[in-house]
Amino acid sequence: MSIYEKILKAISDEKRLMLVSLLLRAEGEFYVCELAYAMGEHQYNLSKYLKELKMANIVQERRVGRGILYQISPARDEFTEKLYSAIKSLPAEYVKKNEMLLSEIVQKRGNSHCVNIVKNTTPTIIVNKKEN
Repeated sequence: MSIYEKILKAISDEKRLMLVSLLLRAEGEFYVCELAYAMGEHQYNLSKYLKELKMANIVQERRVGRGILYQISPARDEFTEKLYSAIKSLPAEYVKKNEMLLSEIVQKRGNSHCVNIVKNTTPTIIVNKKEN
C-alpha cells in the first residue's frame, strides 16, 4: 500500500477526519483524554483513531511522564501540505463545538497534567507531569 493510500484511508473515516481537522485548527499537543472529551468519544476509541493516524504519519506523539501528547505531524511534502490545507478549508462549523470543548479542557490542564471531567463533578488530575 502506498503512503498516499494509507493517508487517504486514514482520513476516510468521519471521526478520524474530524480529529485531524480539530488538531490542525487547534495547533498544539493534546492528551487522549482531552481529545476524547472534545470529540465526545471514549478514550479507547480515540486511541484507535490516533493509532490509525499515526500509522499514516498524520499525527505524532511525545511522551511526558506517564502521559502521551499528540499533535499533527509536520507536512513532509507537497501532497501533505495540500491535504492539510484542504482539511483546514472545511467549514469552521464542522469542528466548532469540538474546538470549544478542547479549549475548555486544556485551560483546566495548565501545562502539567490532563484532567478528566465527569458531569456534575470537579475536574480531577489523571496524569501528572513527571518531576525531575
